[in-house]
Amino acid sequence: MKGAWSWAQYTQRPMNLFTPLIEFLLPTLCMVCEKAQNKLLCVNCLAQIKERSFMQKHLCAVCGIPIAAHESTCKTCLENPPNFDATFYIDSYDGVLQTAMHALKYQKRLACATGFAYLWNHSAGMVNSESSIDFLLPVPLNQQKLADRGFNQSWEIAKNLELSEKIRRVPNALLRRNNEISQVGRDKANRKKAVHGQFYIHEIWSKQFENKSIVLFDDVMTTGSTMNTIASLLKNHGARYVSAWVILRTLPKFSQCAI
Repeated sequence: MKGAWSWAQYTQRPMNLFTPLIEFLLPTLCMVCEKAQNKLLCVNCLAQIKERSFMQKHLCAVCGIPIAAHESTCKTCLENPPNFDATFYIDSYDGVLQTAMHALKYQKRLACATGFAYLWNHSAGMVNSESSIDFLLPVPLNQQKLADRGFNQSWEIAKNLELSEKIRRVPNALLRRNNEISQVGRDKANRKKAVHGQFYIHEIWSKQFENKSIVLFDDVMTTGSTMNTIASLLKNHGARYVSAWVILRTLPKFSQCAI
């Protein structure tokens, strides 16, 4: 885990006089365990996610997979570096947040997007405040999928992140072609082939990323093929540095980069 949890931030957030009464009168469901309470995440689930974050092993600074404690970068990233420069995420895909992610994407429970943003704000604060970042770009859906779903889940989360005012969030700079092939169930090689040529930059932004540091934000990172493809596109347009921020990261069974 790249960013440490700050319980001081959680317990000392500003609260107006009526907040306790409102939370009492308007209970909600925890997005993880779905028990009734007055927060997007209950105390037990927050603690569980915190525990998992400390259970994670030492991570490759580039792709985010577990590696030996004496290493800083995995063997694959050293021998064949991806186009993105760093990866940050909250939890692995097989953790307790998977059901909430499915609820957001497939059941259109948009409150989960706010919950994921809340988690990010309180688990990756040091990343959020990096002064070197110029732009945050959500990974786009193609127009057909966007019309079917009604929203881009990555943007719904990203727009609720607490970021430095210097960082510009641009939801429509990256675009995706409509001939996208579904990535579900595909292996590394086929995912890489499926995303080739899928993305492009809106002409208005084609020269805006020269010598800039850019965050690509997505809900889930599986093999890294999508991030790799977009990072290549951005660097071909002059981007200096591209980092991948994702909520959940699928980790390979062995300590070997999946890109």
